[in-house]
Amino acid sequence: MPTKIIVTHQGAMRKKYGSRWPKIKSAVRKLIAADKRSGITSLFVALDDPTFGAQRARAGTPATFKAAIDHAYGIHRKPDYIAILGGPDIVPLQDMTNPIDGDDRQDDPVVPSDLPYACDAPASDDISTFLGPSRAVGRIPDLPKETDPAALIALLGHAARWKPAASAGSTFFGLSTYIWRRSTSKSLKALFGKNAKPRLSPDDGPSWTADELMPRWHFINCHGAPVDTRFYGQRKKSFPPAHDASLLARKIARGTVVDDAALIKALKERKIYAAGLDVFVNEPEVPKEYLDLDNVTLFPHLGSSTVHTRQKMEQLVVDNLLAWAEGKPPLTPVPETPWSPKNSPPNRQA
Repeated sequence: MPTKIIVTHQGAMRKKYGSRWPKIKSAVRKLIAADKRSGITSLFVALDDPTFGAQRARAGTPATFKAAIDHAYGIHRKPDYIAILGGPDIVPLQDMTNPIDGDDRQDDPVVPSDLPYACDAPASDDISTFLGPSRAVGRIPDLPKETDPAALIALLGHAARWKPAASAGSTFFGLSTYIWRRSTSKSLKALFGKNAKPRLSPDDGPSWTADELMPRWHFINCHGAPVDTRFYGQRKKSFPPAHDASLLARKIARGTVVDDAALIKALKERKIYAAGLDVFVNEPEVPKEYLDLDNVTLFPHLGSSTVHTRQKMEQLVVDNLLAWAEGKPPLTPVPETPWSPKNSPPNRQA
């Protein structure tokens, strides 16, 4: 089962590049080999493959490309990534009616986009059909109307040669609750390489050494609160301190950001070029200084808002309620959970 599918219209590629198309295929194979070395299983998929039958992409009919990508996504068991090879003259953008009224719609009646390819809904010109993207989709574009594939081959080569800028184990401090170890490990591997691992609480922390805290990247996935300097780990009913901001003095590298004021100052002075933030100290309040900056992207604590994750969260709520109703220990208790650690029946009046 592939992790990533690289999709294109092979007939359109051959028509555009002629005898040079095999050079592009060779560059794609090198990218697939490089992905394999990184632990990613990639597969080349021709959207005009005759075996697709009625779902085959037909040049000049954009809706068929949406159907073909949907079909490829299904038969390859929903890979994590879809990479579209080629620009809009190879795999067209999907045209949708501009939802804005007035002059804006008059000037731009249609909105061309790859958004539909990221959604399960079938082809449509109604943008409201595509409010729930559930696929990670990107493009490896070529140059429109350019028959020399040099730029595309160079781009594929760059992608094949790419490596994480930082090596694992020496450039970050990663800390997670024990119960969140799997998701934290995935995030750290994506950021710092396949060997990256978090420290876990319990049993690690909170008295970290200066050497352990020296990396400028601190990735912490623990419990916390605005009025408490400590982060807490978790394993079953145990919530030990994992980290304490009051102990950071003289232990962290110069330039490490430890609070909003420090980050805002660094952004204003362009010592940090830009920042993207999903969590804030006093939610839903956001410091006005962030709103006034043009080099900050703010997101309302929705980092987990994917269809897959939210479905899992909803199921976890149901499973916890069922366990509680059956007199069993809850799967993911919090300190307020009315449940005795001695397996006594839960306090059903709480």
